[in-house]
Amino acid sequence: MGVALIVVAIIQMQWPIRNTAPHLKKVSGKGILLSISAGVLMSLFYRFVASSMAASFEMPEAGKLTPYSAIFFFAQGSDK
Repeated sequence: MGVALIVVAIIQMQWPIRNTAPHLKKVSGKGILLSISAGVLMSLFYRFVASSMAASFEMPEAGKLTPYSAIFFFAQGSDK
């Protein structure tokens, strides 16, 4: 339901821009398709993060991430 509301908000935001600037180039379908596919791929990422986190942060299992170690690995990945 939240995603549908965001899509409706995006569509409504484009109407004033279209009315005030009719000389601008039309939006390509390629960009919209790329945005939608990127959103779907990002939504699938949470399952992997959740399965790598420890169930109990006081006594984490071996090989599982705690909140601090997860932030460390995400920070390392954002440098590249």
